[in-house]
Amino acid sequence: MPRTTRSLALLLALTPACAEDSSFVLRWNVGRTADDAEIPLRSVRQCSDLGLSTVRVTTQSADGTVEDQRDFPCFPEAFGSPTGTAPGPELSAGTYFVTIVGLTRRGIPRPDPSGGSDDDALARDRREVVVNSRGEGVLADGFRLIGIDECHDGIDNDRDGAIDQADTPCRLGQTAEDQDVSGALFTFDATLLGDNPRATCAGLGIDLFRITLDADTTREIPCTLLSQSFNADLPAGEHTWKVEALGPTGDVLTTALTGEPFVVPAKDFVLVPIAVDFTIDTFLADPAFARPQRFALEFEPYPDAPLARQCLPNAGALVLDEVRLTLQGAAADAPDTFTDVTTVTIPALADAPFPITAECLDFQAVRSTSDLEWSADGFASYRLLVEALPVDGDVACFSNAESPAVLAPGVDLALTIPRVRSDGACSDCPTGDECPSCVDGVCMP
Repeated sequence: MPRTTRSLALLLALTPACAEDSSFVLRWNVGRTADDAEIPLRSVRQCSDLGLSTVRVTTQSADGTVEDQRDFPCFPEAFGSPTGTAPGPELSAGTYFVTIVGLTRRGIPRPDPSGGSDDDALARDRREVVVNSRGEGVLADGFRLIGIDECHDGIDNDRDGAIDQADTPCRLGQTAEDQDVSGALFTFDATLLGDNPRATCAGLGIDLFRITLDADTTREIPCTLLSQSFNADLPAGEHTWKVEALGPTGDVLTTALTGEPFVVPAKDFVLVPIAVDFTIDTFLADPAFARPQRFALEFEPYPDAPLARQCLPNAGALVLDEVRLTLQGAAADAPDTFTDVTTVTIPALADAPFPITAECLDFQAVRSTSDLEWSADGFASYRLLVEALPVDGDVACFSNAESPAVLAPGVDLALTIPRVRSDGACSDCPTGDECPSCVDGVCMP
């Protein structure tokens, strides 16, 4: 067969639709709401605003058999004319059910989040079409494809760079990205006892923080020292906040801390940072706390050692003979000035007052002091210095004097005391026989 004849035959085989007489023709409308979908479809923008690229038309007979399926642009070129239509299939006389589903740019239907099954889709309509005779071209124009609201359509409708739930009104339950409301986004950071690194919510008996806005709107958030955030729908204008700490039963533990007033603009959100420190003087009890301090000690033979060193050596000759504890306290008005505290005792060590020197072996168990009083009028903070001395030595081999342990109410201490000397009386291995591997006076494993 000549090439020209073959080409013509192939063209005729690929274009049967051109020869068919449509038994019905179609026209549809689209909209975000039922009211919107009553507006005639006259622009491709009406489709793109809903995130629709194409529509799929499926025709079924009365018994459910699929007679035809075809895709069209959501806005066919023919719809530019008020009387323009999209062609349907050529069918025999009968009753048919036609379903039109709007598809996204990826060619998939957009699921309906409120639907009851996986088959529920947005921008979908199904209608009955009656064909009286083959190829009669009856008009079926009652289809209404209703899309989803702006907060779920995957489009930056208000062109502010934020899409759907990334847009503030959507996060606040609105249905349109451009329905901006006034309000405030709060960041909340709390510290305790002058930013004491060991202080905890549990140790101080705090369960919640209560934030009061304008004396009538309250928000309760859990007590944590991690950053938190929340928002509030507030009218435009000036507003105030205050924060209190609450106990497990809702009792107020502290005075209210307040900040500078903030202003909410007419149609936007303002970011309001709240940073509070519940110092000892903010607690209502006087003294605020009176609790014993529990602690345990171990000694680090060298930096990053896998095992702690005991008072008696596993290898080498160094025996830790005495441990000296010094307790120091600072007042609220002079937090960096510490003085020795001598009125507190360790009951298990013959009620010895601080500073205390006892055998190293006495501290290998957990020990506890008598009550430490924390108050705004007395000591607002404490720290503990630990030194371990060798037999017949007056220079510490192990000491945390460079960084004394900070104490906090209700928080137990497990202290690892670093080695500060390994020469002379502090050497593990004065003779090579007692330590197979001695490095700078430290017996290595």
